[in-house]
Amino acid sequence: MLALIGGWLFGAQGLVNGCTLINFYNSDAAYESTEDDAQAQENRRNEPLRKALDTARTRVFPLAVAMLVLGGAMVVFAARAMGGRSQARSGLIQIACVHAVLGVVWYVLTPEVRAAQGEIARQSGYGNVVQRYVPPIELALETLASALIVLSLTRPRSRAFFEPRAQGSLTER
Repeated sequence: MLALIGGWLFGAQGLVNGCTLINFYNSDAAYESTEDDAQAQENRRNEPLRKALDTARTRVFPLAVAMLVLGGAMVVFAARAMGGRSQARSGLIQIACVHAVLGVVWYVLTPEVRAAQGEIARQSGYGNVVQRYVPPIELALETLASALIVLSLTRPRSRAFFEPRAQGSLTER
């Protein structure tokens, strides 16, 4: 059950991240200074990330769409698997594998976005440690979590849970 909840949460995260990036590229609003000093300061602080995302648009936008679609599929398949549908388990296993690959592809294709995020972290007082170590650690943890989802869904007890039962054995579950 923990793997199904983790799959659902990964899917929801993919939906949110994909929607956020797609919305960034679809918004025509210019980031202008406002009378509010805090908002103007926040806009200036996030400017390196906006420039990096704009520069990497041809790579990031398709990855954002993939995140959105994959996240939606992961939510649906995890929910169906929670309902005991055996085909949903195999689908969720495949989607978790693709999720891990997408994370690696994102990491490899977006170094300037990572650098901009690191610059923002440095300006916030977190130093170079965040810029240097957090992105590979995040990638490793996401890949590990996807692997654990796959591993747990392929265990004999998990497979037995999803096996079709005989008509009279519903009380045994």
